[in-house]
Amino acid sequence: MGLGIVRAFWYIDAPVVLCAAANRHGDRQPRWPTPVAWQHGRMDDVPLTVIGVVRTGYAEREATPIQAALNRAGHGTVEIADAYAEGLDGLDGFDYAWLLTWLHRPDRPEEEAPLRQVPFLLRSQQRRMGIFATRGPRRVNSIGLSLIQILEVAAPVVRFAGVDLLDGTPVFDLKPYVSRFDRPDGEPRCGWFDQVAIDDGATPRRLGRPAPP
Repeated sequence: MGLGIVRAFWYIDAPVVLCAAANRHGDRQPRWPTPVAWQHGRMDDVPLTVIGVVRTGYAEREATPIQAALNRAGHGTVEIADAYAEGLDGLDGFDYAWLLTWLHRPDRPEEEAPLRQVPFLLRSQQRRMGIFATRGPRRVNSIGLSLIQILEVAAPVVRFAGVDLLDGTPVFDLKPYVSRFDRPDGEPRCGWFDQVAIDDGATPRRLGRPAPP
């Protein structure tokens, strides 16, 4: 993009407005607003709306496949609330979609998610990884991301293949998978995932005993 440095800021309670300003060559350049202090933790002005629910045959976390791509034989449905069903128009033209959910039944919900933990695939080694280098469900924000295969769209229901969620999981959003946007060129490195065997149908229970707290 021709930019040497990219800076990202959080803007709290302030509109982000780009103003055009001329530089010494007369070209118009965006003028960034002065960033205000950013904050972490819970924010009252970050609203999330549940738009539906996932229906599957899984009721126990340890018996649920760990990734949608490892369980294409498993089928489920997404039931969208009537108020949002119109938003499904056009989705039947896609083969895959990203399903964003709230993982509502975390392990040890009374505790904060540790920033270093043992992923399911590393249970046999009892090897810990930073939470942002894992795909496990126990996170600071229990947001699930599943790449589902769309089998049928009959509003307000989406039938899909690739189940890695418990029955009753709340849904935040559906976004179509677009190869041009979502599939990177070449063979991207996948960190420690490149070093472990990953079998179809893998569940936490099959991968060994949970790590001690």
